[in-house]
Amino acid sequence: MWSIYRGALILTAALALAGCDKGLDTRLATTDAAAYKASLNKAWADMTIAQRDAFNWAVSDFDLQRLIDKYPKLTPRLVITQEADEYIRTQGERVANATAEIARNADRFAQEEKLLREVEAELAKVTAKGVSIDKDKFFSRSDFAYEVTNGSRFNISSAQWDAWLFLNGEQTTDRHCQVSSYFKHKGGLPAGATKTATVSVGFMDCSNWDTLEVQKASTRYFQLKLINSSVRNFDERNVLPTFAPDRAFYEKRIAEATKQAGIATTHRRSVD
Repeated sequence: MWSIYRGALILTAALALAGCDKGLDTRLATTDAAAYKASLNKAWADMTIAQRDAFNWAVSDFDLQRLIDKYPKLTPRLVITQEADEYIRTQGERVANATAEIARNADRFAQEEKLLREVEAELAKVTAKGVSIDKDKFFSRSDFAYEVTNGSRFNISSAQWDAWLFLNGEQTTDRHCQVSSYFKHKGGLPAGATKTATVSVGFMDCSNWDTLEVQKASTRYFQLKLINSSVRNFDERNVLPTFAPDRAFYEKRIAEATKQAGIATTHRRSVD
């Protein structure tokens, strides 16, 4: 298979003199790879950087034979124009299809999002506060103790937290860890209960929580934020429901297709 990127073909080749047809309108040879390279080299001399980028973008999914089959009368302008127009049309169809799916599933999305808001509101009642970081008496490690209060209606078996450690009244910190709470061996964390959990800083793989700076700090402040998607109930099922495809799935499609269409439009304009 012949490579057809101009950059891959002639990175160091000297540019040939232009003939009657210049730049975008140069007729590219299709007899063999060498002739194609030579004619593309000729065209390249009279193409702007934007036009060169546009051509490389337009042929990125082709090998030389497929390119010739599609464009027997091959010029950079023709390839850029037609590939951009086709791509813009395809991306527009993707936007239209995703938009239609959002409209068609509007009632389902509304019900699912309402349920998610309700569950998230309940999970907001699950809170944690840091208690201390102390050296273990028997092992050369530091243990982080924190207290979890389950104010929600859910019975919790396990959960994870984003945790930050602030020292000496500082307002920002890069001392971040993910802390895991496993209550199964403690009978779980029923609705309305409060329990203390302890984890090794080494086990959390948070070395910046186990430094001399932390040990000698005059004050320590902990901030913990529940990772809602991590919460499991006594049946070891996720408390937060998941739905697929959801509204965000189609919105992401629309955003990506719109972005790609914008890129194609920019390349298309380079030949106008």
